Amino acid sequence: MKRRAAWFMPAFAALACGGAPPPPPAPPPAPPPAAVVAAPDLSEVSEPRRLVGIVRWKNPSATLGTVREWTGIGIDATQLAAEAIDKNLASTLALDAPIDAAIALDERSGDSFTPTVAFSVGVRSLDGARDAAKELGTVSEIGPGEYKVNLRHGKKKKDKPFCVLSAAVGPTPGRFVCGEHERDVEALRGYMTRTLPKRDFGAADVHVEFHMAPVVDFYGDAIHQGLKMGAALFPRKFQIGEPVFDRAIDRLAAGLSDELGALLQDLDLFTLDLAMAPDQATSTLSIRMKGQESWTTGTFASAASRSAAAPPMFWHLPAGATGAVYEYVPEARRFEAIRHTAAELVDGYLQHEGIAPADRAPLISLFAEKFLIDTPVVAAVGAFSSSAPAKAAPKSAEKGGPRPSIRCKPRSSSRAGSSSASVRRTRPANS
Repeated sequence: MKRRAAWFMPAFAALACGGAPPPPPAPPPAPPPAAVVAAPDLSEVSEPRRLVGIVRWKNPSATLGTVREWTGIGIDATQLAAEAIDKNLASTLALDAPIDAAIALDERSGDSFTPTVAFSVGVRSLDGARDAAKELGTVSEIGPGEYKVNLRHGKKKKDKPFCVLSAAVGPTPGRFVCGEHERDVEALRGYMTRTLPKRDFGAADVHVEFHMAPVVDFYGDAIHQGLKMGAALFPRKFQIGEPVFDRAIDRLAAGLSDELGALLQDLDLFTLDLAMAPDQATSTLSIRMKGQESWTTGTFASAASRSAAAPPMFWHLPAGATGAVYEYVPEARRFEAIRHTAAELVDGYLQHEGIAPADRAPLISLFAEKFLIDTPVVAAVGAFSSSAPAKAAPKSAEKGGPRPSIRCKPRSSSRAGSSSASVRRTRPANS
């Protein structure tokens, strides 16, 4: 009895405690680390070393809107783009943001005389532009926020440009940068997406600038060789065998060659700005020089040093003048060599044509010093009525009036077998 109780008690204790506890549940697996998306590089890059030109169309939509107000013709930037490329792709373009173009000289190109040229246009959404481009061809990622876009799908290679869609600074999140060749885009896209969009060219609708220094530096030897060759060949084309004329032609050719070479060294920057408004359009051209070695630059400087307020005669124009202009001319002495060369050209040509000295003298005198202008010049335009009334035209001159007539009458001749005619002109009685 005691042995049964001893067996029963452990069994009862085991039932009362419920047995061993279950193992704890395994913890859920840790989620994989989120993929890190590299941010595109938007740091500013330096200007190309041999940047030649920049063109900026500030707001195509606004410009075409102004043209529409001028002409009444409905012109929409997006519609024009859709006709040129594709409707879906055109809808992703930010045509109220600047369109830029750049040209540079790159010694790494296969043809050293061929510049690199590219243009860029902004997009409203980088992803949206990428998806729209996929419908026209292939799009491949070449870096964070950079996609190579092959728009030649189904077209000849020359029909479509090479393009890269890239994230950009400025008013748009990205830009298409396109060029005829891949090397053009690769050479300029960093500058056109990360630096050029931040440049401010003022309020002009269209801005154009052209740098001369890189051109002279890159093509200088070829330019000077061409000028020397031209100075040697030009006289042979125009010489006529008259010593006076031929000597003047030689001086003219040499002078032009030297002047063009010096002028290229003086020139630094051309800029052209065009501003458009519903009531007017304004253009501004400026030229910046870095030296005064050439005759042209020195003449500009001479005129600038003599500029002043309008002369008194400018404020005493005829009552009928509708427009006027005044100018302070450069120093007359700067035109001495030109005046003498022109006089010899005219004199030599007239000698070649056999004109007597007495007949040549009045023409040559036009180049005399007394005809030089060294004072301010004022010119006006307008409608000026004559003080004397015009004479009435004779009735015979009126349309449909009587006209003179010619009558011929045979007349016998003293020579046998010959005859002639006498002519008598008759006029109406009222003439």
